[in-house]
Amino acid sequence: MLVSWYYFTGKKGYDLRGLGYIEAPDELKSEEEKVRSLSRRHFQGVDADEISEMMCLSHESLLKDVLEKRSQDDTYLPVTMATIPQLRMTRRIEGIYAMTLDDDRKEFDDSVGMVGNWRKRGPVYEVPFGCLHGAKVKNLITAGRSISANEPMWEIVRVIPVCAVTGEAAGVAAAISDDFTAIDVRELQKRLKEQGVKLFYDEL
Repeated sequence: MLVSWYYFTGKKGYDLRGLGYIEAPDELKSEEEKVRSLSRRHFQGVDADEISEMMCLSHESLLKDVLEKRSQDDTYLPVTMATIPQLRMTRRIEGIYAMTLDDDRKEFDDSVGMVGNWRKRGPVYEVPFGCLHGAKVKNLITAGRSISANEPMWEIVRVIPVCAVTGEAAGVAAAISDDFTAIDVRELQKRLKEQGVKLFYDEL
């Protein structure tokens, strides 16, 4: 979704100004948070023309905001703005399994690590190996924000700690085999444990 941000300085000092709300899917937002959205449009992030349009709209919203703030404070100035497209998620695989928010504390025999919910304390998710690969392309494996997850869960798995957990699992798996549909998951888990990875909730 469309988002814009910049750092500014003015009478209130130096701070970050964020425009637009995209930290959660609509069903998890309050009515006030929905109003903060800059646009109802979704950008796919895989087409150069569309990405350019998204950047122009983002900068346009930034300019409008700065002009509005300067009408109230003539010392208000933008200091730093985003210089790359603000694309958090573009494509993800259709895996053997798709993670969901309901998987909190759910046990998976093929777990390759655990992750939390960066937005709130409490939830713990075992990451099944089946969400790192699909059934059709046997030698393709992925990690981070491109693993198999439904829309609400995608917001959880797109962040760096999840990328680290799934990246380590994908790397070790690739060292074992190039057919991820037939890999010996027990061997994969054994090697991950040797590297200090906690695989199951009851290990916490």
